[in-house]
Formats: sequence, structure tokens, C-alpha cells
Amino acid sequence: MEYIWEFVSEHSWEIIFAIVFAVIAAIIIEIIFKPFRHRVGKTKALYEVKWKKSSSLKPNELLGIRGKPKYGFHKYYYQRQIDESIKNEIEDNKNILIIGNPLAGKTRAIYQSLITLNKPRSIIIPKLVDIQNLEDFRIPSCFSRWKKILVLNDLDKYIEKQNFFHLLQEFLKRDIIIVASCRSGKEYDNLCNYLEMFNFDISSIFGVPIEIPKIQRNEGETVAKQTDIDLPPTFDGNIGSIFLQLDTMRKRYRTCTEVEKGILKSMKRLYYAGIYREREIFSFKRIKHICKVKEGIEKESYEWDGLFNKLKNKGFIEIKKDDVWIEETYLRSVIEDDLSVLDNLNEMTDFFSDDADSLFSIGNQAYHIGVIDINKAKYMKIAIKAYNEFLKVYTLDSFPMDYAATQNNLGTAYRTLGEVEAKAENCKKAIKAYEEALKVYTLDRFPMDYAMTQNNLGNAYATLAEVEAKVENCKSAIKAYNESLKVFTKEEIPEFYPIIENNLRSLLKFCEGV
Repeated sequence: MEYIWEFVSEHSWEIIFAIVFAVIAAIIIEIIFKPFRHRVGKTKALYEVKWKKSSSLKPNELLGIRGKPKYGFHKYYYQRQIDESIKNEIEDNKNILIIGNPLAGKTRAIYQSLITLNKPRSIIIPKLVDIQNLEDFRIPSCFSRWKKILVLNDLDKYIEKQNFFHLLQEFLKRDIIIVASCRSGKEYDNLCNYLEMFNFDISSIFGVPIEIPKIQRNEGETVAKQTDIDLPPTFDGNIGSIFLQLDTMRKRYRTCTEVEKGILKSMKRLYYAGIYREREIFSFKRIKHICKVKEGIEKESYEWDGLFNKLKNKGFIEIKKDDVWIEETYLRSVIEDDLSVLDNLNEMTDFFSDDADSLFSIGNQAYHIGVIDINKAKYMKIAIKAYNEFLKVYTLDSFPMDYAATQNNLGTAYRTLGEVEAKAENCKKAIKAYEEALKVYTLDRFPMDYAMTQNNLGNAYATLAEVEAKVENCKSAIKAYNESLKVFTKEEIPEFYPIIENNLRSLLKFCEGV
């Protein structure tokens, strides 16, 4: 110890200098790398897979938990003629959209094509989450020489996420190949309607969709024999139903206790209200809340643990820390409950009146259903109620970004409601909501959000001009569109420029003679 102290006293200035140098170096390194770490953190939050070699993709990276044998994944793959078409389109570097029934095998067909391509590709897969702030959105750098592919499994779900169209456009303008899937029926119709809102025809992106057909019963028997699985008596031609064994799960559900059924029904209610994360991930806390208020189930903590473990052992759920995952098909086709989606959303708005995040999810769910549903007005009113309740918590002063995003959504819900009733009144409310959003989305701080909101404001004024104060409202609409074009220029953001130009052109034609 004496030697150490003697050394320190003799070299004190050198030691002090070394410490100061180290501190300064650490500060400089922090300044240099902090933005990089920030960007890395942001991209990690937005992407499931970032530029991975196609032949190295793992089943769970594309299929999620369905990539596990327990939930239907099998190494054996039944090759169909349609698979060759999918693979050829990808190898010809064409965007493709694969549609089909639930369990038709859409995602597995994409996975099988990607891992067996003659030449590898670099794959990127976004997470199924909102893009909260357009200014933070980035496409990660890719240093591979291979062609790049963006995979959008369940495209009909991606379009419900905030600012998804911006993500889509950013990849399109970089000529990155898009391979997507979508359920046929109302989900496909919803997708077409969504793209039409941005003046896009789905065929302009994907050409003619490739539909996965059902297989014949004799083909199903071949698949079942090859995989040593009993063909379900109710086999409906969708190949996935062979592996997921829905008949077995239905029988298992009927043997559940009333409490176990109540938990599963509560998850189904949350699902149809949109109160879950990414791909059917539910919080324990919210499940327990619905169990209490809707099913009358109250338990001690250790009793809940036992119940959830029993449902896990029966194959219904997977437990992830504070969350629960359940197969979507079980929610739709196995759990028995005469549930009215409209009534459920109304109830959930009341049940979660003090849970702002759930209210935001309810509002989004009601809006997206209402856009294509015959009961548009009823769904929009639920969305409006949920957003307004959310804004009681997420105020301008406390949470400006959340406040602005929700005011923008609120404005769009009011404008959509105005399509079917009280056009003038609802357009005025929409205008007020957009103006509130613009208190945060300023041109200098958030140019992209500013431009999008100005376009929405222009649309609201244009609609209002149809019923009152035509001159004044046309002028206000033109002003808003021109503000939007300060950002969405032809040179800088060509994908949005024609949308605003088209809106402006239509308005000027409407205003002729004014």
C-alpha cells in the first residue's frame, strides 16, 4: 500500500491528466455515437428482421409462433402448382400479393419460396406497430449485393397502423421488391379501399393478386399421411387446418371449466376491440379486468397463475412475462361466444374509460371497421368517443405528440362521420381537431406530419364548401393544400405530390365560377 501511495504522489499530475483526458474522450464518443444509437434503437423497434439472407430465414421470423411445431409448423411442405408461380414472380423481381382464406397457407407459401430461391435475397420484415413520428422513420442500411425484399405478411393488418402508407412509399421509391399476403374477402376489400384513399389502384403495385386455392380432400389425405396426422372430419380444403387441428381444440375448449372459458372469452373481446399488441399479444392486467367486469371472475394472484398455466398446458396460449399470446384462429373459430363487434366496442369504451392506451386502440379499431361497414355512423361515433376520452389524459401540455396524433385521428373520424350525417357540423369539428394537431405539428419541427395534417385540413374544408360558405371554405382548403405542398414537393417527395395536386385540382374545378 505504501508503494502505491508513493507512486500516486510522485505522478499525481500525470494521473489527473489521464483521468481528464479519459473523461473528455468519453464525452466526445458519447456525442458522436448517441445519434447512431438512437437510430439503431428506432429501427429495432420497427423491424422484426433486418436484411437477412433469404435462405437463412427461420420459420418463426416470418410465421411468428406459428413457426413452432406446436402451432402447426411442419418441415414437410406440400408443393402445389401455385408455389412455382410465386417463386417465379419473386425471381423475376416482381411485387406480388398473395390472397386466400385463413389457413390457406399464404404465409407458409411465402416462406417456402424465400428459403428455396435460386439466388438469395436480403429480407426485411417490419413489426406490426404504429410509426408514431414520421421524422424518426428510417429504412436500415443494407450492404448486401443481393436484391432486397420487403415482406408484409397480413398486409390488411399493416394498413391499420399509423403512417404505414409512408413506410410503403419509402420502400416503393427505392425499387425494393414487395412480397405481401392478405386474407381474401372483406380484408382484401378493405385493403383496396385504403389504397384508393391515396389514389392508388392495387394492381399498380402488385399486378393481379395470386390466390391460394383450397385443396381437394384426396390431397388433404396425402398431406395427412405424409405428416402422420389424422385428417380432421371437418376439413374444409384449407391446408393449414390439417396442421392446426381446430376440431381437437374445439373439443378441448368444450371440456374447459367455466372460469377457463371466461378467460378465453375475455381475450376474444379484447381482440375484437383491438386491445392487443402486434400479433395477438394481450396483457394479463387487461384480461383480468375484463374477466372481472364481464365474466364476474376474481382471483388471487397465485390462482391466476394456475389458471393461465392450465390454458398453456392445454395448448391455447403462450405466456410471455406480463403478456399472453393466443393463436388468432382460436379467437375466431374455436372460442364460442355470440359477440356483437359493435356492442363489444361500446362496452369496452366504458370498461376502459380510465385506460387511455386501450381507448386509443378502441378508437382505431372502430374507425377501421367503420370505413367499410354499413353501420359507418355508429362505428365513427364510438371512435370519436374513445379518442375524446383519450384526450382527457393525453393533453397538449403533458403529451404533445400523442395529443397531436389523436387529434389528427379524431379529425378524420369526424370527417368520415360527415359523409353520412350532419356534414357541416362534423366537418367543422374535424377542422377544429386538425387545427389542434397543428399546434404540435409545425412546419419547422415536424414537416411530414405538418404536411399530412394540412392535407387532411384541406379535405375537411373542401367537404364543408359543398354545403356552406363555398367561397370562404374553398379559399381555406386551397391555402391548406398549398401549405402541404411546401413539404410534399415534386422533387423531394414525389409519392405524395400527385395526391395533393389531385386534391387541389379537384377543388379548383369545384370552385370554378366562384
